[in-house]
Amino acid sequence: MIRMAVLLFLPLACSAQDSLMKGYPVMVLEGHYQNTNMYIQNPASPHAPGFCVVQVLVNGKRFDSIHSSAFEIPLTKMGFSEGDPIQVQIVHHLGCTPKTIYNPPAPKKPVEFLAMEVDSTYTLRWKTKGEAYTYTYIIEQFRWNKWVRIGEVSAQENYQENAYSFQLLPHSGENQVRVKYYSIQQQPHLSKTVKFSSGTIQPDCWPKQVKDTLHLGSETLYEVYDTGGNMVMKGSGTYVYCKKLPKGVYYINYDNTSKEFIKQ
Repeated sequence: MIRMAVLLFLPLACSAQDSLMKGYPVMVLEGHYQNTNMYIQNPASPHAPGFCVVQVLVNGKRFDSIHSSAFEIPLTKMGFSEGDPIQVQIVHHLGCTPKTIYNPPAPKKPVEFLAMEVDSTYTLRWKTKGEAYTYTYIIEQFRWNKWVRIGEVSAQENYQENAYSFQLLPHSGENQVRVKYYSIQQQPHLSKTVKFSSGTIQPDCWPKQVKDTLHLGSETLYEVYDTGGNMVMKGSGTYVYCKKLPKGVYYINYDNTSKEFIKQ
């Protein structure tokens, strides 16, 4: 993935077979226009006088100002509207590879969360708009007085409207969930928090002194910590298999509560 601040391209091909000029490889980049230009670093060719890049096409139209060590593709002057699909084809000599140059200021527009809800099957559903590159949506649930990462969904990379869903494992009582993603600059962006009640009964956790198996009563997420605060186990299920744990005192977070147990 080649990431630009507000214009993003994905390399789709780089082979002599796909070249526009016989015998030359071509780099194909695709993305959506977001009001910025593209810059190309153009090294010297190792096999011929001059520079690496031989030809550039933007959506099939030739761009000729390429004869320098770095050049700008003035997309802002080419009549694109925000969100328009763009394909850039860069034909180059063998033995060298041009590189995109980008200076990442904050994106002008973060992804817009259009709607979020949890339905009767405890499925989280949300819609977005304005995806400019490959996001990973992180689903978080508020448990044990903290936000816990419970899953991921890959973005569709469609600048227009997108729809997503994720099956939740609710705990008893009131639940809170949200969606998070990180921008190019690794800045976190959050959706609104969705609250809902599961109506389930809080499961028990037994026995207090464990040899092999800790019973949780019903399926739930869990975390096990030692007395030093180190997480030693995590997962989901109706049992926690403790046979390999050293003897001692432990604390388990499960459902929406916590409990102490002793490994014998």
